[in-house]
Amino acid sequence: EIARQLDSADLQATALDTTGQIYLAKHDYSQAEAYFKKAQALYHGFGNDPDEITLNLAHAAMGQGRLEEAACLLRQSLESVESRGANRFKYQFYELLAKIYEAQNDFQNALEQYKRFHSLKSQVYNEDTQRRLANLMVLQEVETARIDAEIYHLKNLALRKEISVHRQAVADMEILATTDALTGLLNRRHLITLAHYAFDTAQRSSQSLMALMMDIDDFKKVNDCYGHPTGDQVLAEVSAT
Repeated sequence: EIARQLDSADLQATALDTTGQIYLAKHDYSQAEAYFKKAQALYHGFGNDPDEITLNLAHAAMGQGRLEEAACLLRQSLESVESRGANRFKYQFYELLAKIYEAQNDFQNALEQYKRFHSLKSQVYNEDTQRRLANLMVLQEVETARIDAEIYHLKNLALRKEISVHRQAVADMEILATTDALTGLLNRRHLITLAHYAFDTAQRSSQSLMALMMDIDDFKKVNDCYGHPTGDQVLAEVSAT
């Protein structure tokens, strides 16, 4: 019904063929044949395989005792299959022909068809196996590429993190190397470095240079009377102002 609403003949053919296979599995060969013929009439080259429809029609005819008609369908379809070089259902044609000949007590032909059936079946299965192996190899290559890309991404993340940590460590070391831990002011060594730079700049540009020095009155008395921890606290508070 959906296929009709979509106005798709090939979709209708596929639905009819599938319905016929259901009746075939239930051994209702007459109903199965009716659906297969409807599917065959609607077939336009897409959706379902004409060889499969012919095979199903032969099954239905055989199920209704029309052995010669079934054999004729299979032989005619085999000629078409041979000309097209199609192998997908070919081995099933030989299997059904063998069963028909066996039912007709033509055991010589039945044996011949069974031999062809087993030979082609092995060939088709080997081709399928090779195809599956090729697909698995492609999938493995894709998965390997994905894993490599993920590893590369993680390595980049780790590298960026390592660089960030290194930069932070360098910045921390620079602060430790140029700053007095107690007061947070520039230490003596960095002050001298900056003073040399300022002096050279002023000298090259013929500009004036000033220096300001501050002293805490009676600071020694603070240390002597209240101890060095209190003196350190005074230094930190004065430096913060």
